[in-house]
Amino acid sequence: MTGAPRAAPGGATGRADGPRQVTARATWLLAPNAGPMTFDGTNSWVLREPGRRGAVIVELWPGGYG
Repeated sequence: MTGAPRAAPGGATGRADGPRQVTARATWLLAPNAGPMTFDGTNSWVLREPGRRGAVIVELWPGGYG
């Protein structure tokens, strides 16, 4: 909520203005939904094997789905 970038694993920082490449296989996204439950925003990850088609999207949500 401060607008300051947060640190992701590996030292990458990010804001809601775009994805941040953390490793060759992992990209971190910070959604623009800052609030009391999400702090600076919801963290999401895109996991992709270099040179391969497709990706896995990981959204961490403490309430779970269902």
